[in-house]
Amino acid sequence: MARIFTLDSRIKSIRDEGDRLKIVGYASTADTDRVGDVIVPDAWTKGGLTNYEKNPIILFNHNYSLPIGKATAMEVDASGLKIECEISKAAGAHYDLIKDEVLSTFSVGFRIKDADYNQTTDGYIIRDAELLEVSVVSVPCNQEATFSVAKSLDGDRTKLAEFNKEVNALKGQEPSNEEVIAPSTEASSKGGEESTPPEKFSMTPEEIAAMTQKAVADALAAQTAANEKAAKEAAEKKAAEEALTQAVTVAAAAATKSTEEKMLATLEEKIKANDATWEKSFNEMKEDFVSKANEFRAISESKRHFSDRGGSSNDIVKEHYQDVENAVFLTKLRNAQNRHEGVAPIALTDTRVGKSLMEKFNTHSTVTVGTDRLETTVTTNIERDIQNELILAPMFREIQMNSAQMSFPIAPDAGYAEITSATTASGSQPNGNVDPRGAGYGAPYQGITLTEKLFSTVKMIGKGYLGNETEEDAIIPILPLIKDAMVRSHARGIENLLLAGNTTQGVYTSGASNGLLKFASTAGRTVTTAASDTKLTAAMLFQLRQVMGKYGRDARKITYIISQDAWYQLAQDPEFLDADVVGADNAVKLTGTVGRIYGSNVVVCDEYAPAASGNYFAMALNTANFVIPRLRGMTVESWYDVENQRTVLVSSQRLGFDEIIPNAPSVVGMKYA
Repeated sequence: MARIFTLDSRIKSIRDEGDRLKIVGYASTADTDRVGDVIVPDAWTKGGLTNYEKNPIILFNHNYSLPIGKATAMEVDASGLKIECEISKAAGAHYDLIKDEVLSTFSVGFRIKDADYNQTTDGYIIRDAELLEVSVVSVPCNQEATFSVAKSLDGDRTKLAEFNKEVNALKGQEPSNEEVIAPSTEASSKGGEESTPPEKFSMTPEEIAAMTQKAVADALAAQTAANEKAAKEAAEKKAAEEALTQAVTVAAAAATKSTEEKMLATLEEKIKANDATWEKSFNEMKEDFVSKANEFRAISESKRHFSDRGGSSNDIVKEHYQDVENAVFLTKLRNAQNRHEGVAPIALTDTRVGKSLMEKFNTHSTVTVGTDRLETTVTTNIERDIQNELILAPMFREIQMNSAQMSFPIAPDAGYAEITSATTASGSQPNGNVDPRGAGYGAPYQGITLTEKLFSTVKMIGKGYLGNETEEDAIIPILPLIKDAMVRSHARGIENLLLAGNTTQGVYTSGASNGLLKFASTAGRTVTTAASDTKLTAAMLFQLRQVMGKYGRDARKITYIISQDAWYQLAQDPEFLDADVVGADNAVKLTGTVGRIYGSNVVVCDEYAPAASGNYFAMALNTANFVIPRLRGMTVESWYDVENQRTVLVSSQRLGFDEIIPNAPSVVGMKYA
């Protein structure tokens, strides 16, 4: 439901672990509170914790600009929702107050998603709730740690009626008429009849204070009149006492067991005990009301809706991304040196750049950003930068792997459909019509014959080096250079892996996946030029397409990949220079496409071996038969190289390259004689 409710509970334990302060307690329990409401533990197991776990920040007094820590663990047991938190030293005075057990109360804000009315206790059974925020508070909404739906609605009859209608809507029920305030519950065990819960009512602190002030004023007026008229003194004094007593009794009966009720009860006891000092007692209680004004305001603030929060954490991180990247890399570099020196690792906020950055995000704005998310953002952007450098990789599909090796079922090519007047094909059972292409018409139809293809990945590692510097000002200016070198090394490695792989034509002669040239040479689909100095022409590329058979039939699925030297030779071919053939409008620089030949794209790749006798310089391929298995995204780690007195940033990823249908004529290479 749209309204936000709060629930308070005591912090059970506080552990001081040197540089960390951990607190543990139940955010909610399975006990029925004094007003008959209860949250069953299962209410938190239906997805209500998912969104909070993505950013488990702990607030102070429900103030979204005052984060003081984070939740490190949450679990639901038979007692309720148990939460463990770690309070940051950056919380300052709040850290010390919690440590000294001055601040000792949790308060959680949550939204009710499903509830039942309990006729026996005249309360609500919360069966599904979404956790929105957790705070450590100085004054809880209810000092006795009780929860009340009616109290959270500020005692407003209209709001209570709307809430009860929402309970009905969740259960698919309709009230009998618009005047019914309380929702109908499920049929009772006695007669199956539905009952209507009574409305809940409470008074606001302002109403109670005004009622009390008026009652005291009446009593004072009666006392003054009694002094002026002795004959009527006894009767007027008695009437004033009765009016005041009646006002206090009504207020105490209407309000819940709250701080306001306790103060009114104390006032009544003082008046009854000593009539002569009742005015002094009133003044004392009036001072208490004034002193509690700020605390009442904080209680009211705890019931605010979350809709007043503005801003987008995505936008603010993007706006300061360069600082984010510097802070993440700087933290990793310094921690590498700390591990070498036996010093405890630092957090991102322990660097000058990181501390300033988090103050911008979490102190001077309305959003909350965690350090874990910043590191994820940086690695994601590194992957994006690598993709922007690639020419070949975007041509192929990627498949996500759950392990370094995975087996996938592969269906062979289709055979011929059978023509028959019978209801079944080639036998008593319909077997389908998928068979290898070589089976002629009339051959036995065996249905779909699945084979298995084993895809695997290899780990690719890039390194960036930094001299033994300790000052942030000396490290930050060269961080972009280290990151750019890391990006280029991975981009070059991926391109060479896809093109050459485990061949002498590339840099990886072993330990890598097979590349396009390996697939072409292994299957014997290679075209050799007449001479070692033959110049590439459009006609020669079209010859490669002819070797591909049916895989070369559709020009739109064919891509020619040529070397840098071959591109300059092709550029001198008159047929290629014809704009109608090249397709000037289709030459796209960002994808590496430099033109088209007979409807097929031509791409230049500089990972070919230098032009020499026996070396490849061009190929034609159908990209649909190749995939890039990928195990996970980019990971960036650091370590200290003692021998060379330098810090090393290590970036790694797992990927591979393979063909789907083995030995299919989907790639043909061309090499010099």
